[in-house]
Amino acid sequence: MRRLFLCFLLPILLLSGCAAAQTSSRPTENLADLQPRQPLYSMIVPQTDQLAEVSRSEEGVCWEAPDGSCYVVACAAETACDDALTALTGFSPSAIRSVRDSCCGMERSRFSWTTQTGEGTYLCRGQILSDGDWCYCLAVCCREDADGAVRALCTQAFSGFGLYSDEGA
Repeated sequence: MRRLFLCFLLPILLLSGCAAAQTSSRPTENLADLQPRQPLYSMIVPQTDQLAEVSRSEEGVCWEAPDGSCYVVACAAETACDDALTALTGFSPSAIRSVRDSCCGMERSRFSWTTQTGEGTYLCRGQILSDGDWCYCLAVCCREDADGAVRALCTQAFSGFGLYSDEGA
């Protein structure tokens, strides 16, 4: 139940930061500025065909194993990376250690955390890719007592995360 709540709450939290950033008035606004912008990239999350999709919105998707032993959340938000990290993990950037580097010319941040639910303790890993305007976020959480097959599935989903651009070719 908490995972479902997270799947629905995460996009709302990410978008609330976007709404706050977009409410400042600019004297030179034109109609093009009022159109919602779409992210430049689509996310690739491998192995999710082995998980059940439990929610989908314009902002992202949440998948879960049938037995609840793992879940994967992928979302895109037009927000600062620190805000995305807080929304994804529930921790402030100063409370969580992240490894920052670059990947494909983008800033990348990778981190891990644990979360306690009624079903047990979940070990979570996340990463955020930023193109400067958008943050592309992934969280993969696995119950600490999950079997080896579930852990392998989570590792493949995390390590294969990437972005692609449909250039209309």
